[in-house]
Amino acid sequence: MKSLLLSVRPVAALLLLFLSVLFFAVPEGVDPVVVFGCLSVFYFYFFECVRRPVVIWNGIATYFKIDAMFLLFYYVLFFLPYQKYVLGLSDLVFNKYIDELFLEYSNPSLILSAIGVVAFCEGFRAFSISRRCSVKKFPDDSKAYRSVVKWVALLCTLLVLVPFVIVGLPIMLVGSYSGSVAGDPLVDSLYFLVSHFVMLGIACVVFDYSRSRRIEALDLVLLAISFSWGLILLLMGDRNVFFSIAVVGAGGYFTYVKKIGRIRIILALFAALTLYQVVEVSRKAEDRSIDAIVEAFMESDEQGDGIEEGSFGITTATSRAAIYLVPDKFDYAFGYYKLIGLAGVIPFSRSFLVDDKAPFSTSAELLSYGVLGKDPNWSVGSNIVSDIYVDLGVPGVVVLMLLLGAWAGYVQARARESGGSLKWSSLYLVCLGLYMELPRYAFDFHVRNIVWLLALFYMVDIVMKGARRRFDHRGVA
Repeated sequence: MKSLLLSVRPVAALLLLFLSVLFFAVPEGVDPVVVFGCLSVFYFYFFECVRRPVVIWNGIATYFKIDAMFLLFYYVLFFLPYQKYVLGLSDLVFNKYIDELFLEYSNPSLILSAIGVVAFCEGFRAFSISRRCSVKKFPDDSKAYRSVVKWVALLCTLLVLVPFVIVGLPIMLVGSYSGSVAGDPLVDSLYFLVSHFVMLGIACVVFDYSRSRRIEALDLVLLAISFSWGLILLLMGDRNVFFSIAVVGAGGYFTYVKKIGRIRIILALFAALTLYQVVEVSRKAEDRSIDAIVEAFMESDEQGDGIEEGSFGITTATSRAAIYLVPDKFDYAFGYYKLIGLAGVIPFSRSFLVDDKAPFSTSAELLSYGVLGKDPNWSVGSNIVSDIYVDLGVPGVVVLMLLLGAWAGYVQARARESGGSLKWSSLYLVCLGLYMELPRYAFDFHVRNIVWLLALFYMVDIVMKGARRRFDHRGVA
């Protein structure tokens, strides 16, 4: 941790200190000077991120980078509404889902978001440019190893997909959208696992194709399951998981197979945002079908809702609500929410850590209470900045956002410098999808996927090493 802090550029360290002090000194309201200042901080780091591509594999320059995906969604949630406001395109005073928008806390919310940008990008820079990863031939470079992992991905996907379709899917397709969880621990676990193994399967297929330039029968099966699961996600209305999976596929293809320019990426992003809003409309319908999605698309021009007027605007409001609630109404949780969230890596362990005397067990519960009132009948969710802030305050935002950026940079460095490692390539692509959605979730959102993915590769490594030893022993004999 000490080396990470020392890797922050002196100018950035001074900026973090200045913003941290300003957070407590800035007056309430929406000050254009604060807005332009925080927007300038974001644009500096964003253009520093996208001004040059990264080469992960075989000389293919790509702009599908973890930091770029993270910053794009971060901007939409935390900065775009204020950019539209200072341009006279939005007044910030309306959201069709919630009444209280906490606009008086816009200034400190913007500053806290800017702190997050600086910390994340400095952490990413520190590790993405490091040369600590030695270039060597990895054992998971073989065709046999890649085939084994693909078979594991397929079998694990079917093992959780079949019971989910039988038990969970009817529950989640009945009526209008009520969230991406069913409330049943078993169904919710199956739902998570299906998405997890689908992302792994796509990553393996893309990487294997980049090596062999052949599509095998097993690849077609994995792709068919992935496509079907993506369609199910759209019908259920879960856009976030759908786009995480889609980014794994698209990002993988344009990282390991074929180059794509910035203009086409921008056009794809506009198309993605359109689909995002269309699904938001269609999931309210009682008829959960392809026809409902098509109808919502045909009516999207007539409705003309801006991003800040929909569910994205809820996240922007919760970034302000967190500052209203903590520490004046509720004290900082001092890591309690992180402890419960990170415990999700071990199945069914969270229940042992929940304190019945504590008013909330997650930042989403706290924010829902603050925005919707006592006993809310739905959840406003959380976001990466508010989740850290209500738990650990401004210092927590600095440190944990540094760590998030450092891990992302480390994964990119490993994927780039390991060359033919299926493990690090798969982890890179999965992180690509997870980090894009991370701004709208809690800090621990991506941890379970990463730990379980590493554990799966660790077990495959053990099995493959044992098989090789037995084969070598028989060969010698």
